[in-house]
Amino acid sequence: MLGKLLDKQRIIISGSKGKEEVFDIVNKVLEGLNKPFTSFRSGDEKEELINEAPIAIILCKENDLLNYDAHIALITTILDNDNKDVDATVRHYEKMVDALPKAGTIIFNEDDNILLIIGEKERPDIQSIKFSAPAVKHKGDEIIIELDKMEAILKNCSDLEAFYIKASYTLLKRLGVSEKDFINIIEK
Repeated sequence: MLGKLLDKQRIIISGSKGKEEVFDIVNKVLEGLNKPFTSFRSGDEKEELINEAPIAIILCKENDLLNYDAHIALITTILDNDNKDVDATVRHYEKMVDALPKAGTIIFNEDDNILLIIGEKERPDIQSIKFSAPAVKHKGDEIIIELDKMEAILKNCSDLEAFYIKASYTLLKRLGVSEKDFINIIEK
C-alpha cells in the first residue's frame, strides 16, 4: 500500500482521543475548499480509494504509526491511554516522530505533558508546532473560538469540539489554508 502513497505528502492524525473528530474536520475543510486529497483510516485503505491527489490524510491507529513514513504527524493526546503501558506508548510515538524526514513536522497538544516531552525534544530539521485548547466565549447556544487573529462562531459546539477545531486549524494552516477560508468552512 505504501507504494501508491510514496508520491504524496503523507499526513497522519493520531492520538488516544479526538483523532476521529480532527480527521473529520480536516476532511470537511479540504472538501469545502475543493483541495485534492486522498483520505483513509489506517487498516482500511483500499487501492481504488487512493487517487492522484498530492496529499494523503491518514487516520492512524497507534500500532500503524510507522507504516506510512509520514511527513507530518498531528497527535491529539496520549495522556488518556487507559489500561496501556505508558512507557511503551511514549516509545512508540517517539519512534514515529524520530522517523519523520528532513523538513518533517510534528503538530502536538502542548497541554498533554507526555506529548510536550516528545514534541519539545530537539530533532534536527524537524519542525515542532504546538497547539492547545483555544480561548472560547459562550453566548447562549453559540461558542466563539479564538484562532489566530479571527474568531469562529459556532452553534451548539462544546469546549472539547473547539479543541478539535483548533487542532485541525493548526494542521491546515501548515498546509496553507488561510484562517478566513478555514472559518468560512467550519461555520457552515
